[in-house]
Amino acid sequence: YRHFRGRVTQAGVEDPGSRFVALTDPGTPLSRESAESGFRAVIETPANVGGRFSVLAPFGIAPMALSGLDASGVLEAALRQRAASTPEVPIATNPSIGLGVVLGALAGAGRTKVTFLTSPSVRRLEDWLEQLIAESTGKDGQGIVPIIGEPARPTDDYEADRVFVRIALEGESQPDLDARLASLETAGHPVIRLELPDKAAIGAEFYRWELAVAAASALLGVNPFDEPDVADAKRRALEQLAVPAAADADPVAADGGLELFVDDESELAGNGVGDRIRRWVDETSAADYVAILAYFGASEPRNELASRLRDIVGQRTGAATTFGYGPRYLHSTGQLHKGGLPGGSFLVLTADEPEDIEVPGEQYGLAQLRLAQATGDAEALRDRGRRVVRINLGWFVDEALQTLSQVLAKPDGAAGD
Repeated sequence: YRHFRGRVTQAGVEDPGSRFVALTDPGTPLSRESAESGFRAVIETPANVGGRFSVLAPFGIAPMALSGLDASGVLEAALRQRAASTPEVPIATNPSIGLGVVLGALAGAGRTKVTFLTSPSVRRLEDWLEQLIAESTGKDGQGIVPIIGEPARPTDDYEADRVFVRIALEGESQPDLDARLASLETAGHPVIRLELPDKAAIGAEFYRWELAVAAASALLGVNPFDEPDVADAKRRALEQLAVPAAADADPVAADGGLELFVDDESELAGNGVGDRIRRWVDETSAADYVAILAYFGASEPRNELASRLRDIVGQRTGAATTFGYGPRYLHSTGQLHKGGLPGGSFLVLTADEPEDIEVPGEQYGLAQLRLAQATGDAEALRDRGRRVVRINLGWFVDEALQTLSQVLAKPDGAAGD
């Protein structure tokens, strides 16, 4: 907000506050700022509804309406789902609580990786589901790990820790995916199929999954409505901004445009970046997961490069893989990473920035802030016993991602890194 308010002011716009709309809980600093600065509107949201559960509150509905989408149809679908999901409806036929009981029971039996296979028309629903599941269930040493966008593997390569969820619009035909799901079922993996009659029915899915995740959390014995470990990463980022030691740290190895950082060099014995990072990846258990956390600008080519990297890591380890852009993931999977099931390997990827965009009123810019968020979260993960390594990709991110994939595609002990 400060950055864009500064841009509007510099452009000479009269009454710059009128160019902003606030959605916020009553009595927040943003609420006070919006009143003092003359925002065009302030839309108050329910103070007792957490962010990830607020998609059917003004937080979700107002942007939906402003985007020209059918907000009324979405809400009507959600109301129909609520009527079908009351406590009086038996669990076996309850479309929301029944799903939660299934997910919670499967997680209790060790199937803690929920892998989504959605059709292209509703694929962005996965991003919301990722946050809802991870931040709600991932605490007190428990959790369900949402897996979205993972490259396909042969059926025999999956561990017995998976649940597969297929979400599609009615009438969409994907014969190859249907054959894959049938193969997974034959191999003994649970497969859940959900079909939407139309796009507005996404409102029913919002309601279904919010109630289901709350029910699954109850079975796991955790409170789905708090996020006790999120604030720790924020605090550490602020400390990094005050004393930016990470920017001055020396890598334990550097070659091929890659710089490798780790707190304790003895944890990554080896020669060069390639040898060290391969050994680090190979020490991941197949029953665990590898999270690749990227602190650089997103683009479709980079998404494809990240998918290639996930594929290689998955082949090397047999483990589930996730990918997220920072700092977004801090409020989606970040709680799960720090408070969820023990284990997990975390590969943090940073990059050099061509310029540091000013934040009006602060002594730091956005590039410095992003590095502080990356290193602060890595520090929080290490303090919880997680395996963490950071690789800086330098100025040429795409080329460095290709190099990293090539390095990891080599066998352990390979020369020429």
